[in-house]
Amino acid sequence: MQNTAPPLRPKRNYRALLLNNVIFVVFALLCAALALSNPQFLEIDNIRNVVRQISINGVLAVGLTFVILTSGIDLSVGSVLAFGGIVAAMFASTAVPGEYPLILALVLGLGAGLGLGLVNGFLVAYARVPAFVVTLGMLSAGRGLTLIVSDGMPVSRLEPGFLAIGQGAVFGVPIPILILFGVFGLAWVLLYKTTFGRYVYAVGGNEEAARISGISTRRVRLAVYGISGTLAALGGVILAARTTAGLPQAGAGYELDAIAAVVIGGTSLAGGQGRLVGTLVGALIIGVVNNGLDLLGVSSYYQLTLKGAIIVVAVLLDSLTLWVSAGLASIGEEETLRRFDGFLEEVSKLQTPFVLVSDEVGLGVVPEGEAVRAFRDALGLVNQRAAAVADEVQLCVAGVGVRIK
Repeated sequence: MQNTAPPLRPKRNYRALLLNNVIFVVFALLCAALALSNPQFLEIDNIRNVVRQISINGVLAVGLTFVILTSGIDLSVGSVLAFGGIVAAMFASTAVPGEYPLILALVLGLGAGLGLGLVNGFLVAYARVPAFVVTLGMLSAGRGLTLIVSDGMPVSRLEPGFLAIGQGAVFGVPIPILILFGVFGLAWVLLYKTTFGRYVYAVGGNEEAARISGISTRRVRLAVYGISGTLAALGGVILAARTTAGLPQAGAGYELDAIAAVVIGGTSLAGGQGRLVGTLVGALIIGVVNNGLDLLGVSSYYQLTLKGAIIVVAVLLDSLTLWVSAGLASIGEEETLRRFDGFLEEVSKLQTPFVLVSDEVGLGVVPEGEAVRAFRDALGLVNQRAAAVADEVQLCVAGVGVRIK
């Protein structure tokens, strides 16, 4: 009778579990504190108002989540928002000669944002210019383009159908809120239910391992900046509809709130780690703080200071989470080899090719579907976070593969 070693299971660590979900605890405590301070906070109208106010920032933050997950950054979303909003407003305005269908205005506005986003992505992915430099330049260039096409003047007299995007409601739910949750749902499917989503995490986690595994890292980076630009333009359309005009100065400083929402939500600025739902909660925290301080009569000057402090604390928590995870991963050589043997045993049971890269081993390809999930489960037996398990062995999950250094 052959003895079979029991399957290895990662030990549950409640400290790490708490750190990974601290954003939800903070949000709950914040809401409870504000509700006790001012009962008006929990009124339905106020809650609806908070979510409507964060709808634009939430849409921007969803796009930025894709970028930051790849260890990138996009400082241009505020300017892209203004440009997309102005372009859409120009084709939705009754003051502009000619009549254009509403769908054309929306397509052109979103297309304008997509175009600027792809320019960012091309320079980052193919020209190898640092994302900070590229998007900082686009922050200025995008604002300049907005002023050029609008001649520095607001675009008003928008048609009623366009205004409904920012001011209308469906069964009492404001349309901006519906757009926010629609964008969140589509982004969730794209990030967690498609191969592209795995590639996004792979590129941010270890770009070199992802490239060796056969992932076109340049295309992934190009795509995420395109997504960010498109959603920024969508935010511009919503803002123009809410304010009844396309404003060339719209979106100034919006990039800071969007980045704050992503970072507060737990997405690591180093890339490869983060959750979309965390981004949504991060945007809600910013909105709740602003709303709560308004209800308490706190000056907007203090709100800006508090927002900056929240961002710093969020980054500190992110660093603490990574530190704890690294500590959990350092388990010693003997335990490392034992887990690695278990990993190889589990992989050997899979009747499917897989990627196993080292200096001596060639390349393979992980197929789609169940094989990918089974393969990733096997990787989890070695290290759930795909971090270094010891100095001698490092496993780097590349979405659909693994590299052994």
